[in-house]
Amino acid sequence: MEEFYDWACTQPNASIGTFRLEGGRLDVEDGVGKAPMFVAFLHCFDGSRIGWWRPDLCPLEAAPVAILGGEGDLAVIARSAEQFLLQLATASTAHDDLDLDLDCEKRPPSAALLEWLGSRRVRERTHDARTDETRELKSWFEQWRAGRAAVARASTTRHAVASLLRQVVELPPAGQPWVAGFADLILTGTQCELYGNLVGQKPLPLPSGFDEAARRLRDEDAKEFPEAGLWFRAKLQLDHEGVLTLRRRYIEEPNPRELRLDNRGLVLDAQAYPRAAYWMPSWLARRIRQAPP
Repeated sequence: MEEFYDWACTQPNASIGTFRLEGGRLDVEDGVGKAPMFVAFLHCFDGSRIGWWRPDLCPLEAAPVAILGGEGDLAVIARSAEQFLLQLATASTAHDDLDLDLDCEKRPPSAALLEWLGSRRVRERTHDARTDETRELKSWFEQWRAGRAAVARASTTRHAVASLLRQVVELPPAGQPWVAGFADLILTGTQCELYGNLVGQKPLPLPSGFDEAARRLRDEDAKEFPEAGLWFRAKLQLDHEGVLTLRRRYIEEPNPRELRLDNRGLVLDAQAYPRAAYWMPSWLARRIRQAPP
């Protein structure tokens, strides 16, 4: 896959599909502790991610390739990375961003990618639908979400944050359980900022006690999974019952035009809960080094 990255960067734009060559971790609700189970290597522009699915943490070369769809669809689509690349070369992944061209027409097979794969002795194998593994993938997510929903309902720390958040975020109608009220929280050792829509716009007023409650919740997360340290940003969602769920950000570097993180705050976070190397992106390590004493 590393060789494919190098080769694909030399090819004409969209000649083998419309996607970004980008890694990623599992970021389902409360999914940080299970992040190594899914290792993305490709992102589609509809929000889908494609990567190795390995609930038993098997080596990548032994793991099947799955798609985590932008609309919640899940499927195991190939027996291996090699088989996936053959599907990509022949526009047979069954995913539009990969199989269609920029005019939304069926993309012809890529002779260049087939030749490149052939030079590495990657050959077509019998394709199967991987229905059993897809069923297992969907079952895992359903069980995980149900378990974490139970945690969300039982957590007194979350109840405290949710109660305060309801002062500035309206709950969705009871008859629309698929809708959520949300806010974007920026939290470091020196910052606590809450936004209703886009970060960078006028922040929401912080309810009295919100800063302390949010920090207790973040500390609780770090104690549950200390390897990841402290998250610096989270999407907070309230369902129609007022139950709080979070989608945290530990790795992705914020766009500086959208959000400015205080380096000193990042240092304080790192001192409080040092991250394991797996959870320390290069941009964060650099900013911690550059922070004033």
